[in-house]
Amino acid sequence: MSRSINSSLARIWPVHPGDANRVMNGFSLAINSIKLVVFQTLWVWFIVFAIAASFLQRSVVGALPTIACGTGLGLLALQFCLLCVYPEWPINRSLCRKLRRSVFARIDRPSWTKDSTGRVVELVPREKWRGSHFETATDLMVLHLHCDGLAMEGDRDHYDLPSDSILDAQIEEIRPAGWLAPLPMIVITARTQKGVVELPIAFRDHGLGDLRPSRRRDQAIALVDQINAVASGAVFSSDYQTPRVDRWHAQPDNPYAIPTTSRGSAR
Repeated sequence: MSRSINSSLARIWPVHPGDANRVMNGFSLAINSIKLVVFQTLWVWFIVFAIAASFLQRSVVGALPTIACGTGLGLLALQFCLLCVYPEWPINRSLCRKLRRSVFARIDRPSWTKDSTGRVVELVPREKWRGSHFETATDLMVLHLHCDGLAMEGDRDHYDLPSDSILDAQIEEIRPAGWLAPLPMIVITARTQKGVVELPIAFRDHGLGDLRPSRRRDQAIALVDQINAVASGAVFSSDYQTPRVDRWHAQPDNPYAIPTTSRGSAR
């Protein structure tokens, strides 16, 4: 039985300008970066307060220097532990909550977005894997995997990957700048109207109990297995031999998007 060409191609098109860039805009990302810096240096202020308080009369401050110093050392230990596992926690979770609210508020949202269990992933182009910026992701998306393929509602783009368009998914581990632990990237290869492309994504909504590198890797492997279980693009394309793929470059205009109305603000 012949298959529709459209059902064999992934579609990536921009979110309506009125709904786009609610999370990944410059102001929101700047605020998130400031929150991260404040959280990571909070221990310093407790230590400084403890030192300053120690010079005051003990009858005035009592045990405050000891309490402040102990709190500062505790926060320092917490920061070191997070540096060893996932430095951006828990600040990332505020972006994820904001994305869920933004997607749910859209008039044209898919019905599956009502399910609050959808994981939040980030799209990080390969050329940004070694980036030293506070934010290397070019989009933040809510992911929905179903028997007919993969759908993602992003802050900037919609992603619809039917089963026949997905060629495969693989794990690649990277070590972002400033990280001690590896970050598992899930690289999805799919066929679009413009040819074969890859979408490197990673989970971003980890809970406190999922921060260990081994736990995050297990979750990434599980998603790869689930994607490959529904992917049938390689079977549909009998000549698929790991072709040269176009990288997902961070550009103001999406080179793989289906022609549509002009995008709102630039990325």
